Amino acid sequence: MAGTRLIAELEPLQNREKLEARLRALIPYFDVIDIPEAPLGNPSASSALLAVYIWSKYGVQVIPHIKVTDVNSLALINIVSGLAVIGIEEVVVLRGDPPRIGSTVEDVSVEGVLDLVKKYSKSTPRLGALISLRYPRSLIEKRLNKPFAFYFVLRPAVDLDKLAWLSREARRKGKKLYAYIIVMGEKNKSILRSLLGSQPVYEVREAITVIERLSGLVDGFIVSSPGDVDAMVSVAQRF
Repeated sequence: MAGTRLIAELEPLQNREKLEARLRALIPYFDVIDIPEAPLGNPSASSALLAVYIWSKYGVQVIPHIKVTDVNSLALINIVSGLAVIGIEEVVVLRGDPPRIGSTVEDVSVEGVLDLVKKYSKSTPRLGALISLRYPRSLIEKRLNKPFAFYFVLRPAVDLDKLAWLSREARRKGKKLYAYIIVMGEKNKSILRSLLGSQPVYEVREAITVIERLSGLVDGFIVSSPGDVDAMVSVAQRF
């Protein structure tokens, strides 16, 4: 798996002490820290601000998220431009979960961000988006044809034929794919399935098997285990 990026999803905690403890646990084993924005629509620490903090303090690569439904067009341009100035190289743009507090902003779509930053930003990180294999190929291809630099692939193991097709198309277009793997550990197994509904969830051994199966089809893996950093580290150690 030489050259494969291993990316850790870091929960955007509001408690600095807990956040630092998780960073100390994850950074030795992962190439990149990925930071979601307001998971499940709940209030949390800002992904962009945490990314700047982590990048500045630890020098590790980070991928912050921006939810288009949480910010208007001006704020979005300002965030993207500011991240570029700081030196953040990659950003994921997504719609995300509806906010639990406040209203939903409908200024711009995920795809519309591309035109927006092209017009108003002097510099920008590489922009990425989500692709879920539960959608038909026609919709997946439509998003793949947009000028995003990379994609987080949700439900990557549910249809290996479709993933193989996506892998060929992405490579032909010079784009990167990162498979999203949700891991169940001892600390979170009682609640994880109920929180994530039909999303595939794997125990550590199962996650390693899935990673091995997909390793030739993607450029890296995002390992997620909300509430259980030990499970993420176990996957990384075996990886």
